[in-house]
Formats: sequence, C-alpha cells, structure tokens
Amino acid sequence: MTLCKKGMLKVTMIIIMFSFLFFPDLNNIYASWLDNLIVSTPPATQETDREKRSMAGEEYEYVYYSSSLDRTEIVDYYRKKLKQTGWKERDLKAGLKKIPNFTPDQSMLTVLENNLLFEKDGRVFSINFLPVGIQKDKKTNYLVSWTLESKNKEDDEWLGEEDSTGELLTQPKKQVAPVYPGAKLISLDEGRDHSTLSYVSHDDLEQVLWFYRNNMVNYGWSLIEDMPVQSQEMNQEAMQQSCPSCYQNNIELPKGMQLRFAALKFKNNSEDICDVQASTLFIDSKQSLPGRNKTNIIINYYESSQ
Repeated sequence: MTLCKKGMLKVTMIIIMFSFLFFPDLNNIYASWLDNLIVSTPPATQETDREKRSMAGEEYEYVYYSSSLDRTEIVDYYRKKLKQTGWKERDLKAGLKKIPNFTPDQSMLTVLENNLLFEKDGRVFSINFLPVGIQKDKKTNYLVSWTLESKNKEDDEWLGEEDSTGELLTQPKKQVAPVYPGAKLISLDEGRDHSTLSYVSHDDLEQVLWFYRNNMVNYGWSLIEDMPVQSQEMNQEAMQQSCPSCYQNNIELPKGMQLRFAALKFKNNSEDICDVQASTLFIDSKQSLPGRNKTNIIINYYESSQ
C-alpha cells in the first residue's frame, strides 16, 4: 500500500469512528448490500483501487480515485449529487469537539473541513482528500467509502476503543510470519519479491516483541538482529522526518507525545530477510485522544535474489 493510501485510510477511519461516537442514530445500521451505485464518478476522474474493510462490526467499501478536477469542484459535485438522492451531510467538527478533555487544534479542524460525511437510512458515505503535500502527480487523489454490511446492534450499545480500528478483509497471498493473537490487519502491500503487512494490537510493545522472538522459528526464521526498545519525543523535528507530509501541511502534534519502538530482523535458509517493527504512541495523561495506547506492527519481507 502506498503512502498516499495509508494517509487517507487513517483519516477516513477516524472520521467514521467519530460518526459512531457522536451520532448515535448511525449505530443501528442494518445489514444490507448496496445494489445501486450511490453516486456516479465525477468527470475527468479515474478509479485507481478498491478494497473492503471491517470496522466496529460494519463492512465498508473503499474506492480510491485520481482526478484532474480540483478539490472544490469534487466537493461541489458530490454535495449536489448526494443531496439530490436524500443524503444528509454531518458536521464532523461538532463531533470532534464533544470528545471529553480534548481540545482540537486548528490544524485538526482544517483537516476535518476538507473531509465530508453523509448519512441516509442508516448508511454512511464519506469522502477523504489526500493532503496536498503528498500529491506527486499534481492530481487530486481521494477516496470514498460507504457501508456495505453490518451487524445488528442495540441502540444504546457503546462503541469501545477496541472496535474503532478498521480491519482489512483482504488476506496476504503468502503468510511469511505468524500473526500476533488478536491483531488486526490494517494494510497490505505485496510485490513479486517483497511484501509489507501492517497490524494493530491492544497488547503492549514488550508482549508483541516476545511473541515474535519466540514464534518466528515456526516459519523457518532465525533471529539475527534485536534492536532494543527506544523512546523518542514526537516534536515537530521528529515529525518532519517520520511524516514529511504532516509537517508540510502544518499538522500539529498533541503535547507530551512519545514514540516507543523496536525492531527484530530475521533470516531463513534461503537468505530471505524478514524484519518486524513494533511501535507505540504515548500521550500525556491529561489528554484523551482516540487511537492512543495501541501497538503498531509492521512486517517487511524481502525475498533473496539468489
């Protein structure tokens, strides 16, 4: 999965999560497949990819587009078409401001202004634009997502933290490493001689590392490097290195954010390489932010050229 898609996915998952947390009338989405196209594709716009994801008990279709139109033209197109068919737009900023003990900064509000969420008859339709700093082809890249299939829920059921992570339903063609128990696959990129899989877990960093140190041998891997756990303050300088597009778009980080990370490197008898990277973000206890205290797991596989 490209950097562009990863960035759009993260924002889209947050937006959909907000819709469940702060618009309770969306929580009773009924099970159904959309047998009709919600809205036609804008002119001068091409579909580039499509996938299905599961989040909070619901299934979503994700469709990626690249357009010669600018953002304003695309927004106007969707607003007009969706309004004509009875879709109502939701105020994302109002939902964000309802999070207890959390004050959104202006950069986060600006991000939400550039994303749209609509609902109709219990279904959700969202549009997420890619930050300008990541767009290399001078086109407007964006994704739309909508509810496909859902489980029946009680109206007063609360969406827990563990349910807020979107899970990719597509499975890897080749399972090169064990999956940490309970971890959710959130992105997948497979090439001819390499693959990258990203998972998220609610267990702590040390548990994840212990699991891979002791279970990779079952897949024919031998540990050759063990990088100890390190900590780094996520200030603006660190963000410029780890997320250049965030820095270019003046996205501010919450105060007190710390990154803890470690990596393991393995080799098999065929000289293939597999590294496991694990990281966790910690935020000052005075702040309450969705998605905190999760361990991200990235597995990179490189097939030997021998």
